[in-house]
Amino acid sequence: MTARWREDGPSTPDRIKTGAGATLATARGARAAVVAVGAVAVVLVAALIWVTLSAGGGDEAAPAGKPATASETPVDDGPVADGEYRISIGGPGSCLGLSPHGGDVDRIVLAAMECEGDGTRFTVDGTAPDTVRIGFLDPDFADDYCLQADGPELDDEAAEEDDVYYFAPYACDAEEPMQEFTLSPSDDGTLRLRTAAGQCLAVFEDHEFAEGRVVATAPCSEPDHQQLQFHPS
Repeated sequence: MTARWREDGPSTPDRIKTGAGATLATARGARAAVVAVGAVAVVLVAALIWVTLSAGGGDEAAPAGKPATASETPVDDGPVADGEYRISIGGPGSCLGLSPHGGDVDRIVLAAMECEGDGTRFTVDGTAPDTVRIGFLDPDFADDYCLQADGPELDDEAAEEDDVYYFAPYACDAEEPMQEFTLSPSDDGTLRLRTAAGQCLAVFEDHEFAEGRVVATAPCSEPDHQQLQFHPS
């Protein structure tokens, strides 16, 4: 199995290409639509303020109990509260954890393995409802490292949904969208972890790293190789 990695991050092999262009285009289109709607909203608010002042209502008190704005919404409203967790994948006894890549590649990557040791313990911090940043409790990565998919860059027009990228510890960067993940609930109570590029974290049972099975990006689907459960540790 081969996968692609970022040149400025921990390494991984060649690209597999077979079909996230549409997904990325949809995401970019959605961001553009949000900007446009925001511009219209600003114009409407300005008009309402002018009408209120013209009617002499500028001195009236604002109604109590105003709804919370997005910035006031607690991020713990998401499916997983902030805290320390082990993350099982595909059922009990198999957890996400850190493994050497193995072979000729000198790097640490995310793998699926037995649920033992600090390498299988993570921190979860909400950045918005349903969106989290994941850190590490392994002593080698406990400070200033965050989980990140190796790719694709969101402006990569050649990216495809079936491209395979590994996950690894990167220096935390609040401006890096690939360090924020959406948690999508399934009907059975499990969660899928979706990258900013629209791909999902999955375990590849037939491929091995040095200390666990390969974990990488894949098109989002319902099979148990993408289903996660968060267990407080």
